[in-house]
Amino acid sequence: MKSLISLGLTILLCSISALAQIEPGSFGIYNEALLFSRTNPGGSARILGIGGSHIALGGDISSANSNPAGLGFFNNSVFSFTPSFNFHESDTQFRGNSTNTFKNNFNINNMGVVFNNTKRDIESGKFRGGSVSLSFQRINDFHNEFNFEGFSGDNSIIDSFIETAGSTNPGNLTGQDALAYDHFLMDLADYDLPTSEPFYIEDNGVIYPNPGDGGFEGYGSPFGRESNPSSLPRQSGSVRSKGAQYQWNISYGANYDDLIYFGGGLGIQSISYTRERAFIEDQFAFDDGSIDDLINELRIDDRLRINGIGINATAGVIVRPVDFLRFGLSYATPTFSSLNEESDYQFSTNWNSSYSYDVGGEVIGLGEISDQSDLTISNYSLRSPSKLSMGLAFFLGKSGFITGDVEFVDYSNAQLKSNDFSVTSDNRSINNLYKSTTNLRLGGEFRLDIFRIRAGYSYQADPYLNNNIDNSISRISGGIGYRVKDYYVDLAVAKTMSEALFAPYNLGDGTEPLAEIKNSSTNVAVTLGFKF
Repeated sequence: MKSLISLGLTILLCSISALAQIEPGSFGIYNEALLFSRTNPGGSARILGIGGSHIALGGDISSANSNPAGLGFFNNSVFSFTPSFNFHESDTQFRGNSTNTFKNNFNINNMGVVFNNTKRDIESGKFRGGSVSLSFQRINDFHNEFNFEGFSGDNSIIDSFIETAGSTNPGNLTGQDALAYDHFLMDLADYDLPTSEPFYIEDNGVIYPNPGDGGFEGYGSPFGRESNPSSLPRQSGSVRSKGAQYQWNISYGANYDDLIYFGGGLGIQSISYTRERAFIEDQFAFDDGSIDDLINELRIDDRLRINGIGINATAGVIVRPVDFLRFGLSYATPTFSSLNEESDYQFSTNWNSSYSYDVGGEVIGLGEISDQSDLTISNYSLRSPSKLSMGLAFFLGKSGFITGDVEFVDYSNAQLKSNDFSVTSDNRSINNLYKSTTNLRLGGEFRLDIFRIRAGYSYQADPYLNNNIDNSISRISGGIGYRVKDYYVDLAVAKTMSEALFAPYNLGDGTEPLAEIKNSSTNVAVTLGFKF
């Protein structure tokens, strides 16, 4: 794991100024701690259409996940099925260039069954019975892709290799620094020589490191600002991710005197996440625009796969003091997940084969040099933060309703644990980076006989303490529905918008290149429901 994380290809979903808050020795899994904790309500097309707001609403299979008390409103047994289509788009700005990327996928957003056992109106007793549900719900979507490219004006990833290598003896270099040294991208240098360049090329096409006076003064390279600022590359890359987070629910909701509805449930989560990244430097160009033909391409690819399972519980209550008003309260415990991670990477350098390299008098022919890492397998546990939600719903007679939710989550309460490696620095980074947030959801439904018209909005606040960008997530939605005695059909469309930053490598002075990403996702969901 250490060799992979030290590769330095980290996604920064926060401002670069937050790097100062990342504890030395962190492996980077503080990113996954937030990713797997920042879930959304999801659910049926009806709930998607009203912005996910339903803590006080009830009467929908989605209640099994967010507030099981809502199951107490059912008067029939129901089977519900919600397929969904997601259309992802990313617009990336990098070194003055704009790149647009699309990615689509099909999934099952929600499915389940409700078994109802409610007393008939003619039966006596204030306890009116309730409903049990078995369901699963997609609460996180990891499908995304973005590309970036542009010419560097100030540095190269080789500069980060030289910076992190520092004064370390070549025999003690690790990770990308060791590979950069083995691939001849950097070598020992003496900057006190009359020429400032640590490398020079003879007419015979052999690259010689400057011998210096025998003292160690760091590393140099034929490229990059640290050694040769006149030869800087074109930089490009891609980040692709896929997978999802689902929650299976076993829930029960009951009705007491049509006044108080209460319920609870057990949730089992599954996580499947895959990310593939590539970073390329090529077309190293001099100040006059001519191409440096010494090197053709430097490329780093890394892959990360995480699978896991988690468990949590949810309890809630809905109070209906009068027919037109409902209050809802729901608490979801922390989710305790066990995660398995596999990672590997490939580091490749493609030199112009017309050149050679002199190592202690031995001339080595250059060309393509490639190293594939071993597959690194590790295990760790994640405790995601709890969630407290409150809701309010106003009913406008038989014409419809307006409902809103407020959700409180403290992402700094996420915690990691592992027997394979130390997570102390990552846990400190979680405390340094993240904060508590207040998330909002608002929606409404207008009823016209057997037809429904819906609209909604949701806002997930920025979870970072310090940020140069707004890392909040906004979602607008709308939908229609058709309901008769034995079945119903609902359609919803939701558009989600967010922003992020990506740094392909880091430099101590904060001058690393940044890709600014605007993400948007359109989700189209259809729910088919059958009463029995």
